[in-house]
Amino acid sequence: MHISNALLWLSCLKVVFSSTGSNTHHRRAAGPHLFSVIPEPTADPSHVEAHLNKLLGDENVSKQSTPNSIESFTVTTEDDTEIHEALSSIPDVKEVIDLDNEGKSEVPHRREKRATTRSKTSTTRPRKGKTGNPTGVQKPGAATGKGRTRKTTGKGRTGKTTGKGRTGKTTRKGRTGSNASGTQKPITWTVQVKDSANARGTATVKKLIHGMVKHPKNIMSYNDFEDLERTLGWGGLVLTDQDREVLVNNEFVSSVTEEKFRKKKMMAIPDGKVEKRTPKPFRVQDNAPEHLAALSMARNAPLNYHYVYEGHAGRRSDNNGIYIYVVDEGVQENVENIDQTADGPVNLGREFPYIDRTLYTQTVIEQGYDRPTDGDGGLGADSDSDGEDQVEPGQLPWDKTSHGTKVASLALGAMNGVAKHAILVPVKCWPRNMLDLYNGLTVALGDIRLNNRQSNSIVILAAGTNLPSDPQASVNRNHPAYNPLIENFGGVIGRLFTEGVPVVVPAGNDGLVPGRQHVDFAPSYWGSRDFPLIVVGELDETRQKSPKSQDGPQVTTWVMSGELQVTPRTGVLSRAAGTSMGCGIVAGQIAVWDSYDDAERPWAGLTGIPRVTAIYDFVKSSPASGWSYPDATAAEKRIMWNGLTRTQYRANTVGMTAPVGQQKRSNPGVSLKHSSKKRTTAGISANHQAKKTRLGRKSRAKRTPRHTTEKRRAIKRGQATREL
Repeated sequence: MHISNALLWLSCLKVVFSSTGSNTHHRRAAGPHLFSVIPEPTADPSHVEAHLNKLLGDENVSKQSTPNSIESFTVTTEDDTEIHEALSSIPDVKEVIDLDNEGKSEVPHRREKRATTRSKTSTTRPRKGKTGNPTGVQKPGAATGKGRTRKTTGKGRTGKTTGKGRTGKTTRKGRTGSNASGTQKPITWTVQVKDSANARGTATVKKLIHGMVKHPKNIMSYNDFEDLERTLGWGGLVLTDQDREVLVNNEFVSSVTEEKFRKKKMMAIPDGKVEKRTPKPFRVQDNAPEHLAALSMARNAPLNYHYVYEGHAGRRSDNNGIYIYVVDEGVQENVENIDQTADGPVNLGREFPYIDRTLYTQTVIEQGYDRPTDGDGGLGADSDSDGEDQVEPGQLPWDKTSHGTKVASLALGAMNGVAKHAILVPVKCWPRNMLDLYNGLTVALGDIRLNNRQSNSIVILAAGTNLPSDPQASVNRNHPAYNPLIENFGGVIGRLFTEGVPVVVPAGNDGLVPGRQHVDFAPSYWGSRDFPLIVVGELDETRQKSPKSQDGPQVTTWVMSGELQVTPRTGVLSRAAGTSMGCGIVAGQIAVWDSYDDAERPWAGLTGIPRVTAIYDFVKSSPASGWSYPDATAAEKRIMWNGLTRTQYRANTVGMTAPVGQQKRSNPGVSLKHSSKKRTTAGISANHQAKKTRLGRKSRAKRTPRHTTEKRRAIKRGQATREL
């Protein structure tokens, strides 16, 4: 009797323990579930396999081999509690990975107890930053070092793993992050339909693909920019050789192409006459960042601390604003500038006071994060894929890498931006695949059409690509480098031109790579008067071409975009460089020019491609938009300039001085880092310098100080500025 009661109690405890006694697993609905069972490195895999076959049946156990030649076993069970109950009786199992739960990793319960019988030499400590995973399979927490086994104790036992037996939480719910173990990312494929007008054929291919892909929600579709209801194809597909062969032979499929293309973050002389303009109220940003101060410097003028700009700065007199669409990984809309001073952080206010709304590609919407229309007071901070708008600890809602936020801050930010009254429209794309940049351009095009903004919009595509530059690869389907994505990319940009919308792109940051000194990637490579992309190159603080910036006839204009002050997603002011940063400066200045009244805009009254071409011509060659400076390579670089004359500059900066404790900024050709040294004249020819010296000697004795009444008063107050 006592024995039967004891057995009854044991069976009850077993049921309770398997369902609620452990936080590391829980009962799910019945159905086939997949697990990966990984033996200890010192164990005999055949011994583990024999136990699994005996307990679960050999039809439910299959052997696998990892890239490191470590054997593991894939197990299929109808109920996930079976695997845990079976493993409690199998020795020499290192780890169990739940393949149906985004790779969640677990360690069997009896691991600590078993560890007491192991020798000291059999327990190894993983290297710093690694999880000690011998299989080469990425585990949650591996990228951050979470979930590592602790040091072995003097008694040869391993300490408890963090996370109650788990290897650490994932950085983002349901995602494993980067692969710290060095496993290659899976190859992805793009499938294009043969006839997008054939709805039945498209639906057939879509159904076929969804049956092949393990996680259908990761499929990225792209549609015709002329008809968003018409699907052109799908990308981001992880396919087996067999599945790919089926798609290639499908009557409704045009091509199955490997996705080799990725996004790349590009973080890089007129005469004395100036076109007349109606006098406008000017504003001055004192102690401005270098890139802004340089923008209002006339030809060969020394850099100063003031940014003088026309007060409209992106908003027309009828109060219609200029819309700047930033197609990137997102923008931290509500970011506030924070200056880290010796007395602590100082909040300097919001960087983006004028925002329309964030637009999303269909891929981002389907992934279910960063949507502003749900909860949390409209902050839109959903950072996971559970369909709810909740912020996880430590997560920021909009721009994970700050790339889009930095570019936007240079275009129209209150502190770092050029067009301070322009209106920001972020277009958030999925960061994993370049295919979604195409989708982002399509979304921007649709919004511009919907709101009739063709005459007051600018698009920034600052994320570069590694698309091939050969024009034949864009139109010739038999070309070895042909990919349908290239053709569609050019198509949607061309449609933006047809609508009259200029597009600003980077020249690239691979100038130091052998053989890549010139622009060699699409779409920037296509830049010309016939395809009027505004391509931006980078100058350093000496007004010389940055070594990393790519060059070539495609470059439309140059800006000082090395070591810029920018606003990242955290708000703490920082530095950034690259031709993509220059895209923000150029787009902001175009927005300022576009906000002139009709009588003053060179492209006023123009629409469509003629409008975009006129903007291109103005930026590239007008005496009112830039001036040339001799580069060390003997080639002149056209520096963007906001058109402010020296007289206008002086009239608006009288009485202003450099900030206390800061040295004067240098003349052209002098690095800001070495401005305390004797000034040099890098980039100026020897003859020009000799002539300048002779003229200086002759005129020095005859020169007499001549001051206006206003300047004399400034001198008496001790606030005189340097003569420009």
